[in-house]
Amino acid sequence: MKILIITRSYFPDINPYAFRFKAVAEYLVKQGHSVDIFTSHIPKTPKKETINNVKIFRHGSEKIKHCLNPKHLPSNKNDFRFKTIIRKTIRDMIRFAVKLFIWPDFAAFWAMYSYKELKNIVRENSYNAVISVCLPFSDHLLALKIKKYVPNAVWIADVQDPFYLSENFRYNNTLLYKKLNYAFERKVFKTADYITVTFKNTAKEYQSIFPENSDKIKIIPHLVDLQMPDITQKNYFDSSDKIRLIYIGTLEKKMRNPSYLLKLFTGLLKVYGQSNLELHFFGNINDCTFIFNRYKNLLDKKIFVHGIVSRDTIGNVMSSADFLVNMGNKSTYLLPSKIVEYVAFQKPIINLSVIADDTSAEFLRPYPIAINLLIGTQTIEEQVSKLVKFIKSPPKIEDTKKTSDWIDTFKINSVGSKYEGLILDGKRKK
Repeated sequence: MKILIITRSYFPDINPYAFRFKAVAEYLVKQGHSVDIFTSHIPKTPKKETINNVKIFRHGSEKIKHCLNPKHLPSNKNDFRFKTIIRKTIRDMIRFAVKLFIWPDFAAFWAMYSYKELKNIVRENSYNAVISVCLPFSDHLLALKIKKYVPNAVWIADVQDPFYLSENFRYNNTLLYKKLNYAFERKVFKTADYITVTFKNTAKEYQSIFPENSDKIKIIPHLVDLQMPDITQKNYFDSSDKIRLIYIGTLEKKMRNPSYLLKLFTGLLKVYGQSNLELHFFGNINDCTFIFNRYKNLLDKKIFVHGIVSRDTIGNVMSSADFLVNMGNKSTYLLPSKIVEYVAFQKPIINLSVIADDTSAEFLRPYPIAINLLIGTQTIEEQVSKLVKFIKSPPKIEDTKKTSDWIDTFKINSVGSKYEGLILDGKRKK
């Protein structure tokens, strides 16, 4: 079969969507299918290329990126020349206006600019199936627009992050567009053959909002695509005489604020003393720099901020960790993709929940070596005491086969086969 995947993020982007659909595309190719990717252009990459037998079409406007991306603003903050001030002011005004009125999301200009190219590609190819990936929702709108050119193709609208339901990510100005968001997501659900989500709670939420399309909603879980390091590979850290707590992921003041974790860790240091305990952060810390600055006396001694590292490095980091740390979502129906990767390495997990119905805590119930701490239900001293016991004597995985079989359901052979199964099932029904 000839399959088109519309995803704004693809290799070499570094994010869960890019990792997932690179693996899915390459899996489908190995099953004998032909797979094309339509994605955004990344500087210094060719507009067309083939990687691992997957044909990639990259399209986009650098002028649009230049206009909207703050990285392209003058870098010297102390430059007070009149022309520079005017340019900065105009650019800020444009970006503010765009954020205020853009619909459906940040990728709207890319989608508008790319539609003609996508239409030409679709007309030249007889695709049997189309997979569109949200986030951004603009990917779904592109699929909706080109559906008329491939009316018999199976369309899978893949929802990695909800649009109308979104709590953690602001796609657009909901004061203006809430009804429009609902109307168009409903239209996508009505038109697509299948809607795929990653977690059962997400499926239930959508089924309650769009009950007429309940039978179309399918669960394809998060993907574990990290390669386990070779046993001969050097440990990421120089010494093994430390107890290392590792957090991997993006931090943000409003969504994943590290304040409580840092307080918890300083409480642990008081119990353990200034011995062999360390806390490491891997990923973008965004607007949380000021929070880490409160712990300057511990930075690069007990608390380490590594920033963004390569995908291959992350596998080595997880393998080298003594404990992995997760901060749960505020949403009751979204599961962080990172927690699935954590369990794949079969390391003890410390999960910090901000709500009672934390999806990470629910997901970890079958996993025997995890502790869940619900913020606000106990004093920090009580939670430190629990954590000390867990660190000193973490539980063991008794039934290793049961755990391994569970983890296998998140690997590419299982995840990829579910997409393939929907495509084949959809073609039989047409």
